[in-house]
Amino acid sequence: MRTKDAGIEDTFRELTKRALSEEDRDKFIDNLMEREPVLEDLKKNNISFKVEEAKEDLLRETKIAERLEDEYRKLMREMEEFSRSKKAMKKYSPQFPFPSMPVFFDKKA
Repeated sequence: MRTKDAGIEDTFRELTKRALSEEDRDKFIDNLMEREPVLEDLKKNNISFKVEEAKEDLLRETKIAERLEDEYRKLMREMEEFSRSKKAMKKYSPQFPFPSMPVFFDKKA
């Protein structure tokens, strides 16, 4: 049983290392998602870890959390920039290239 458990641990660690080494955001997330079923197996089998292994795993998980926070900030900045450009595009149209001017006088007068 220990060899099967060791295989699960090794698979989880390998997927974690692969995710951390990935530069592309989408591939990083995909690698993290691949860990999900392996993590469920780890929980189901209630596998114990050596202290040194646990420290290394915790360090890697901390790096993943930091990377996810960075990716979140980047995504929020990109969404904000997109929102600004979308607003600018709505204000401009080829038919009316200038924004409408406010009326300063009453038409009835």
